[in-house]
Amino acid sequence: MCFKYINPNTSHWLPKPPGTVASYSNEGSALAALVVERVSNMSYSVYVKEKILKPLGIDISKVGVRLSDFKDTVDLVKHYAYAPNESYLKRWNQQIPQLNIEQMPGNLSNWLYIPHFSFSAYPAGLLRMSARTLSIYLRMFLSNGSSILRPRSIAQMRTVVGGGLIPTYNPNSANDSSDQEHPSEFGLSWYWQTMQDGRRYIGHSGLMPGMLHLMLINEKHNLGVIILSNADATSPNDLSREIGETGINIHMSLFKCFDAGPAHGLA
Repeated sequence: MCFKYINPNTSHWLPKPPGTVASYSNEGSALAALVVERVSNMSYSVYVKEKILKPLGIDISKVGVRLSDFKDTVDLVKHYAYAPNESYLKRWNQQIPQLNIEQMPGNLSNWLYIPHFSFSAYPAGLLRMSARTLSIYLRMFLSNGSSILRPRSIAQMRTVVGGGLIPTYNPNSANDSSDQEHPSEFGLSWYWQTMQDGRRYIGHSGLMPGMLHLMLINEKHNLGVIILSNADATSPNDLSREIGETGINIHMSLFKCFDAGPAHGLA
């Protein structure tokens, strides 16, 4: 999958010179993972477990990118999406038939069940773990790398590429600019977001069918908040929008609660 994106003479490249616009790319993460595999002579999933998770003291039997990585998949959370009417199920199955999405029975008929799935660019967001386990990784970031990264590497990850002067690519506008409610400034994989109250946070979010995740750190680099949800925020309906807004609001409430006092650890 990755190699077809390397060729610049394809439709996979933006119609802009490199370095002139910013655009989030799952395939970019997959290409970075491919580089790791070629340099280390290890599969990316094994490298992450052996070189990142194990040194942090994380139980690698409880994390994985494949269902076969887990002894009992019953422990994995299930995924759902709200469907106000029957047309939503039809639309889901037309757009992504490979997911085999089903309508829930009985009194839950307004909800759709989304079975566990995978995708080829899995390094971009398919590492399954609990919020508690992910918090161990986040503490490493708060501790400036702990035992696996140098402080200067953490500083590089936090640094906005291009000094914040590179506009976000907008295919619908002649002048590239971001129309996002909370515009992002990209570092290395992590990115900064400025919220409505003017506060800036760095972290990463994830949005896929039946999943909504958000992990942020405050600008003082002493407090982090993680929310992992099995709710869907991809459907074009009011509930999906409300779910997305609720995730942001929970984060902001926790930061306001714990960020007022002296330095804290992870919330």
